[in-house]
Amino acid sequence: MTLPEFTGQAHEDPGKFTWTCRDRLTRFAVPLNEWTERVSERLRGSALDWWGMIGEFEMEWDDFVVRFEGRFDCARARAQCQRTLFCHPQAADEHVEMFIRNKVRLHRRLVPGGHIGAALGVVVELMVPELRLFLQSATGRGLEDFVQLAKEVDHDLRSLRRQRSYPAQR
Repeated sequence: MTLPEFTGQAHEDPGKFTWTCRDRLTRFAVPLNEWTERVSERLRGSALDWWGMIGEFEMEWDDFVVRFEGRFDCARARAQCQRTLFCHPQAADEHVEMFIRNKVRLHRRLVPGGHIGAALGVVVELMVPELRLFLQSATGRGLEDFVQLAKEVDHDLRSLRRQRSYPAQR
């Protein structure tokens, strides 16, 4: 049985993480008194730092879930997710696929059941200007088609930039 990892990044949904863990632990008949320990072994990054501060206290699963979701899904965390979703544009050196996928995950976390077109509209507005121009007409595509198109456009743009940066040789 493999449990997911949780690193505490904005695009990760703590409720989905605890639900997935609960589902798998139940399915594999892991005793309830082992759940907190097993799940805490899958924490990484800031989630592991958080656990390092409170993990010394023995707590049952329900208490762990309340504290965990309280830390990573509180109003302050959700406000930070909204700022990240709507206000952080793609960096020039940021890989286009990771940018798109993380923004879509953030949108899904904040708007469960929301339409993918709305998420892609937000993504397009935050992409580097060269990509934005090419992708504005691509809305309405599925996520995988959109990611593939963005990767192809990004590759073409990077090739053009490289060609322009080399002086013409005689």
